[in-house]
Amino acid sequence: MPISQRVVQVCLFLVAAIAMLGGTLQMFLGQPVYLLALGVLLAGIGRLVSISQVGLPAPAAVWLGYLIPELLLPFVIAVAHVATNRHASRGAAPA
Repeated sequence: MPISQRVVQVCLFLVAAIAMLGGTLQMFLGQPVYLLALGVLLAGIGRLVSISQVGLPAPAAVWLGYLIPELLLPFVIAVAHVATNRHASRGAAPA
């Protein structure tokens, strides 16, 4: 096996281990929202990189309709989750 293939295997193993441990931690903490939002954001970034490399496929409106929510929704989700937690912690505090 060439060394470059071994390097790729090790890198993929490390990425998978980080994802598994990070996902487990997020689930344990009860906050998988951020993990899901990150996946959507990474999909949008991947689509953006693809479009920058090969151009915008036809019909452009459909692909932009995929891209824009993938780039915006993760931030909306994260801000809404933080606001919800902040509101819940204020409501639970004794007066």
